Amino acid sequence: VIVGPTTSGKTRLAQEIALEYDGHILNSDRMFFYRFYRIGTGRSDLELPRERTHLFDLLDPAEDFLPTERFLDLLKKQLAVLHTRGELAIIEGVSSVYSPLIAQHLGGRLRWIGVLPQYESLRERIRHRVQFALANGLIEEGKAILQKGLRDSPAVRISVVYPALLEFLDGKRTLEEVVDAVTARTLSLVDEHMVWLK
Repeated sequence: VIVGPTTSGKTRLAQEIALEYDGHILNSDRMFFYRFYRIGTGRSDLELPRERTHLFDLLDPAEDFLPTERFLDLLKKQLAVLHTRGELAIIEGVSSVYSPLIAQHLGGRLRWIGVLPQYESLRERIRHRVQFALANGLIEEGKAILQKGLRDSPAVRISVVYPALLEFLDGKRTLEEVVDAVTARTLSLVDEHMVWLK
């Protein structure tokens, strides 16, 4: 299980391990359960073949969150399949909802790896990530969210990215203000994750 605060490099590390050891990534990030949302969630960074990624795209864009019982059931079943085949399973993602479930129900049977970034450099890293996303399709993704009527969907409401982006598209923020707002919200989420991880 690879855990760490958002933007810590968990996904990159999980992919490196999966590529090195022919492993499979099992998602536990609640935003990655949704179809459609890619750039604003960082999902576009995922590069493994589809058959080696699991527990992604479980929900339609407007659906409510994945029930914890369903998540645990799906996770256990996928772990059992990979165990039977002798293949490496890498659970990646951190959530105040789903990560405690893994620790409570499966923790003793799993190896845990924590990824802790240098907090001092995190702000600039987040700013760069947001700026890169804005220059590489995030604005178009925001327009698609509005076109599909997803402004008030659960996934958009809890996102650290989309609310500020939609305010830009409404003419209420500049792009620089979007970068500032997303950076601040992301740092706040990092603090929440660090509390749980401790």
